[in-house]
Amino acid sequence: MDQLVFYWSGQNIEIPSMLVKSVLNSNNNLKIIQLTDENTSKIDGVNELLRIKKTENILMDRIKGYSLISTENNKTLFVDADTIILKKIDFDKFEKGNYLYKRSTSYIFNSKYNSVYPELANKETKDTMPFLAGIVIIVNEENFFKELNLMSINLNSNLKKWFGDQLLLKQIYENKSEIFKFIEKDFIKVVEKNDINKNANLVLLKEN
Repeated sequence: MDQLVFYWSGQNIEIPSMLVKSVLNSNNNLKIIQLTDENTSKIDGVNELLRIKKTENILMDRIKGYSLISTENNKTLFVDADTIILKKIDFDKFEKGNYLYKRSTSYIFNSKYNSVYPELANKETKDTMPFLAGIVIIVNEENFFKELNLMSINLNSNLKKWFGDQLLLKQIYENKSEIFKFIEKDFIKVVEKNDINKNANLVLLKEN
């Protein structure tokens, strides 16, 4: 089965609702799985809802949720909730395996947070966090997020709060690079945040 998985926690569900709407417009045969906490509302159009206990570490909650997904006999796309799907996803182009997305841009970690994240201080993001956690594909393979969930136990508390998911992806890749492949750049467009224009209007129209 082809399936899309996302995690969202919070009372404002506008962002994940846009994701689900875009999937229904472009991939109406795709199973949509929402991962969330005990209180967040179910998004209209979702096929399956899985709830997990909320902690103060949202990214670790997401990894735990991802680890619950059955992937061995499925083609599964894990995405950030602020993703928009604009065309039909061709899962047939992906062979059996685990796919990561390499970071295409890099910058020196923001010195403003050096004291909070000394592990990342004064380092290039391409070196510390070479893969974007916002998109992962698993095709007919065991769910490696189960292992990431166990690895997360040993993370420093600051990294459990933020950035830890990307560091874990780097760690498991370094330990098991032979089980990973890479998502081509033309599969997804990563749009960086524009701090000047904070608002954007998006109209999704289904093609006839």
